[in-house]
Amino acid sequence: MNFFIIAVTHFLALLSPGPDFFLLLTTLLRYSHRAARHVVWGIVLGNALILGISILLLNTLGQWSSTFLYGLRYVGALYLFYLSSVCVRYARQHLKLDQLETRQVSGDVRWQSLFGLGLQSSLLNPKNWMFYSSLMILLPQQPSVGYKIAISIWMVMVVLIWNIQVVSWLTRPKCLQYLQRYTPYIYYLSGICFSIFAVVLLCL
Repeated sequence: MNFFIIAVTHFLALLSPGPDFFLLLTTLLRYSHRAARHVVWGIVLGNALILGISILLLNTLGQWSSTFLYGLRYVGALYLFYLSSVCVRYARQHLKLDQLETRQVSGDVRWQSLFGLGLQSSLLNPKNWMFYSSLMILLPQQPSVGYKIAISIWMVMVVLIWNIQVVSWLTRPKCLQYLQRYTPYIYYLSGICFSIFAVVLLCL
């Protein structure tokens, strides 16, 4: 049951356009499909590092105090409620993709720079840290570190596959039109589900 909640919550977070999504979109429009893929790998590495650090910290702190994890559970639930409110607020705003800069930048950009942009986008986004920590708290306190690592690898692979697919979709103008039309509904659905999962987290 916990795995199902984690899987759905994680996928809904991917569905909701965030900083990583708009970084991919602007990179694609300014440079190329290949450049956006370099950004994807940076985003993936950033997610992997955050998950690894979250597992390490939660296991270490959990050994020190069970009260800490109990309190962190409430912090995670509050954060999920916060995400829900953010989704509802964003749903009321029109996604204006036509205002994005679409000119092609002259000259080649180094893949290391693009990779660094993706890595920076993940690591410097506090929402990623809070979100993955909240998901880790959903796991029972007893499972082995191997089990947590396996779930983390699965989530990282989902991030990789999803973002590569997003880059592919964004090369099609028709997909941009659908995105502009249906993004509010995605935000509303995500907001409702985040609230439900916050309640589940409090009831564990």
